[in-house]
Amino acid sequence: MAEFLGVCRATIYKLTTTGQLAHIYVGSLIRIPRIALAAYLSVNRAASR
Repeated sequence: MAEFLGVCRATIYKLTTTGQLAHIYVGSLIRIPRIALAAYLSVNRAASR
């Protein structure tokens, strides 16, 4: 996900812990559903315009 968005892993963790990027845990792994990514991108693209 970090590579896809062009950010570091720490940024992804920060976005998930602050609630800006919805996620689920599969065991100890964080997974981001496609719909959560789409929602995050739509909100942030609209804000950057």
